[in-house]
Amino acid sequence: MKKKLKKDFNEIKKKLHQLSKIIQKEKNTEELIIIKVIVLTYLTVSVEPIFQGNLKNIKKDLLEKINETILIFNTLKIFKKFSKGNSEINLLKNEKFLNLHTNLWQQIWPEHSFKEYERLVEYRGKRLDYNRIRKEFQNKEVIEFGCGNGSILTALMKRGAKNCLGLDFGKKNILAAKKFSQKYKFGNKMKFLCADILNYKNKKKYDFIVCSAVLHHLKNKELMKKMITKFSNISKNGSYLYLFVRGFGGMRYEIQDICVKCFKKVKTGVLFNHLMYLGFNREKITHLLDWFKAIYLQTKPEYLEKIFRQNGFTKFKRLRGPHKNDLDINQIKKHENSYIAFGSGELRYLCKFN
Repeated sequence: MKKKLKKDFNEIKKKLHQLSKIIQKEKNTEELIIIKVIVLTYLTVSVEPIFQGNLKNIKKDLLEKINETILIFNTLKIFKKFSKGNSEINLLKNEKFLNLHTNLWQQIWPEHSFKEYERLVEYRGKRLDYNRIRKEFQNKEVIEFGCGNGSILTALMKRGAKNCLGLDFGKKNILAAKKFSQKYKFGNKMKFLCADILNYKNKKKYDFIVCSAVLHHLKNKELMKKMITKFSNISKNGSYLYLFVRGFGGMRYEIQDICVKCFKKVKTGVLFNHLMYLGFNREKITHLLDWFKAIYLQTKPEYLEKIFRQNGFTKFKRLRGPHKNDLDINQIKKHENSYIAFGSGELRYLCKFN
């Protein structure tokens, strides 16, 4: 059965790369950027129900959507002939890797209204509740590496954390986090610091360490290992690490990687404006900007678990997902075709330091 799954996966991948070549060979004129945004948004949105369904006909369903996307792109391209514009615009020339991610997340996180932020906090908190994680951080000291706008820390504070420190290299993210924390009146119990997590040094040890959706944006696996070692160095005996990194394989990740390649030379602000014009809400725009621009390392579970053991996190478990768009261990076990759709799934762990 595994042989057949690999064959099906490779057939879908071949068709997906055909789409990528068709899109990438076209220059980034103003009109073609709009067309690319429309067709890749269509692909991204149209495959979501497939991934969230029973996966029984995943090969047929995904090939159908990819073929539709090719047809839509070629059809919309016809209208380009009637346009006056023909110059390439908004290219990212010599933009450094760190600046790419700094700019991306500083455009996403600070833009939330307080109502949107509250929804995000409860979205984060639902995962804690679903996995019955509470005693691990209640009345305990917490630090988060790559806190963004502080939504995870806010969820922890609302559920009884003693105090929290959030670190992020984005100045706008930190300002947004401070602004939102004031709304909850946590006072000095919740602090935020603008800092590069790779270079941050602190002798203080913590009870609960958070690093969610950060390490897979680093340049390489060596930096990932360095960060996990750093987490162990600031852990008390019996401390917990709450970690999320991208997993390995799966057609969902393949589609996202193709989108990143197609938008490599297009600025995030341009994509943001087009998505706003198309009428998407803030949550969906956040998802799509991440999908179109964020670069990810892929990690196998056995590789990550080996690093945990090497750094004293000898007890660990993968967390379950409460949301329909999660790709956690409970979702990927539902159907044999999960291998095609999700590969290893997302790697969310709760680890205990001994």
